[in-house]
Amino acid sequence: MKSIKYLLCITIIHILLYNCGGHYHGVTFSSVNLPDSIAIMLENEYGHGGNTGASNHVINLVDRNNYLFGNSIYSYKGQGPHYPRKLFVYQEPVLFFFSEYVDRASDKQQFLMELDSSARMLNLGEERIRVYYKIIQDYFHEEEGINYGMEIKELK
Repeated sequence: MKSIKYLLCITIIHILLYNCGGHYHGVTFSSVNLPDSIAIMLENEYGHGGNTGASNHVINLVDRNNYLFGNSIYSYKGQGPHYPRKLFVYQEPVLFFFSEYVDRASDKQQFLMELDSSARMLNLGEERIRVYYKIIQDYFHEEEGINYGMEIKELK
């Protein structure tokens, strides 16, 4: 009887550890530590009345393990599965927000034009521009097919 209880306990622990162990790569619980002034701008820029928690979900796309705020390109999103990710670039002292969520090929062209204009405005060097283009290409790949609940499919 003791061995059955022991086996049951071990099984429950393994199930809990597996479910809480972060096996889904799209979820991150760490966020860049933002200054309050930047956090407020992010909330206001995201929309939805500034009450989305977008400033709590910021990731440095150049180095995802860097939680210090500085010159880089970042993704941010509201709390919950239906808030799409958005991007911004910070090059001290300027913050540049990309206009919208990208989900179609035509949007990608517009998005790259925005990056080009932001690169000139922010005085980004050629190497940094190359890095940002690669990051945005990866962003398109990660976002492909995700609609954040914008489409409701009928059950068959």
